[in-house]
Amino acid sequence: MQHTTVFFRALLLLVCVTVTAAGLAQNNNFVEPPPWAEAMQEPPAAFNLDKLIPVANPTRSNLSYGVAPDTVSVGPDKVVRYVIVAKSPRGAMNVLYEGVRCDTREVKAYASWRLDSGWRELSDPQWEELRNANSRYAQTMSDDAFCDVRIVYGSAEDIVQRLRKASKPY
Repeated sequence: MQHTTVFFRALLLLVCVTVTAAGLAQNNNFVEPPPWAEAMQEPPAAFNLDKLIPVANPTRSNLSYGVAPDTVSVGPDKVVRYVIVAKSPRGAMNVLYEGVRCDTREVKAYASWRLDSGWRELSDPQWEELRNANSRYAQTMSDDAFCDVRIVYGSAEDIVQRLRKASKPY
């Protein structure tokens, strides 16, 4: 009886070692994902300035900010892109087409818009860390609506709903 118990324990140990070795061998077959590549996106042809979703700006600025909900998109590169409008108390506007990368916590401005001339691409736009960006509203939107830590929250529709829930009166 004792020989049978020893035999079964040895057999069990052999099975465990074999399964562990097989698992380790499978891990050696891991394929690196391809490097991230930015998908080129054109600024939206049109957007509605009358339906902006207010966005809080934690800096001491007298500008009010809003996102055009019809411009929010999530690209195949997982960049959340949108049109942001900054208005002064006197009615002057700055309009930018921007993107946020949740995985790296970065923001990039692609183009600016003027009422008289439309979109103009910015020369050599670069990604910059959200925490170092001049525009704190991008970090606020990232935290409140775009990103779940370093992953995009969901579809553009999901993000617009989250922006609406987090919004303050414009």
